Amino acid sequence: MNLSGVMMAVFCFGVIGIIHHMVMKSEECFSGKCRPVFFMAGVTFLLISICVKSIMASIMLGILACVCLWSIYILYEREKASLKENEQTGIKVRKAKAEEE
Repeated sequence: MNLSGVMMAVFCFGVIGIIHHMVMKSEECFSGKCRPVFFMAGVTFLLISICVKSIMASIMLGILACVCLWSIYILYEREKASLKENEQTGIKVRKAKAEEE
């Protein structure tokens, strides 16, 4: 029985779950300033995955690299959504103040 596919799937979902929580926490604490850290981690894992001779280790490092690089996009989208939400909230507040006057 070959369980390597199952192991990769479990690893992939585990990494996505852990990195997702790290992204949310870092976005909460540092906003978009943590994007370079995820970029450097992604590039580093990608370069290491190219150099590693073991197929399994290379795949795991490649998955880790892709998740780190994808988190940059997630941070950008969350920042954009937050700005849009703040803009809409600001419009509602201005309308309410105008109605009061």
